[in-house]
Amino acid sequence: MGLYNPCRVKGPLKRTKPEKGPDIDPGWVEITWEEALSTVGEKFKKIREEDPRKLLVWEGWGVR
Repeated sequence: MGLYNPCRVKGPLKRTKPEKGPDIDPGWVEITWEEALSTVGEKFKKIREEDPRKLLVWEGWGVR
């Protein structure tokens, strides 16, 4: 049913409000794939320049 749910996520989203909590609206806005990949790439680049040991890539679902 998630495939046909009209409320499903259809593209990348960006949080516009930094506050977090159960009663706080995160203010999600849809962004382009180019903007999403650029944002993630910039964050990875910053981590790699500061200290590559902080970078962890987790693949799979954690099942042994």
